[in-house]
Amino acid sequence: MSDLKLLYVEDDAVVRENFKEILEHYFAQVITGKDGLEAYALYKEHHPDVLILDISLPHKSGLDVASQIREYDNTTEIIMLTAYSDETKLLRAANLQINAYLVKPVDAGQLDDTINKLISKKATKAFLNLYSNFTWNLEDQELYYKKEEVPLSKNERTVMRFLSENKKQFFSACEISNEVFDALDSSDSHCNSMVQIISRFKSKISKNYPKEEFFILNTYAVGYKLLIKES
Repeated sequence: MSDLKLLYVEDDAVVRENFKEILEHYFAQVITGKDGLEAYALYKEHHPDVLILDISLPHKSGLDVASQIREYDNTTEIIMLTAYSDETKLLRAANLQINAYLVKPVDAGQLDDTINKLISKKATKAFLNLYSNFTWNLEDQELYYKKEEVPLSKNERTVMRFLSENKKQFFSACEISNEVFDALDSSDSHCNSMVQIISRFKSKISKNYPKEEFFILNTYAVGYKLLIKES
């Protein structure tokens, strides 16, 4: 069993309960929902690692739910349950980054193979857990607050990349500026610019994510480093 959290949404109560028992062999926590409206509410509440959606759900289709989620979340793995008759509907899914499709009635072997591949993918994808609820994706070089991607400027992304690749070390503003600006000198203007970049970055995070501790530690006369959450 993995330590991942799953949200499974199916409107047929009997199928839902039977599948839940199977899925509990793979996931530490299995949350179930019965329709599209409930699916999105449960997603917002629980922030699952994996989401299994029936393409045809009452009130809001699985595709609509996936579309709503993908507006700001590219980290949750989405499996779509479809019928052979859903081929036309699947044309809408081309840009939704659906991670896998399973045709109903679902074959047990195909289900096992699909879930194990996604679990393996989640396990090998490199993430740094930062303070407080922020995560840095080392592979995609993206910052997330819970499951929501945090928009970054080019300079902010470069700072995060540099600090994450050297996460146990402190660096002065001048040292970071040499990386960000690809500079060979440590002039006062470059050093001061880096101080301002990190200061504005901190202000942006504080403004948009209230009461959250900033994840770049600034120690006087020592420098900057990432605050990594101990697992």
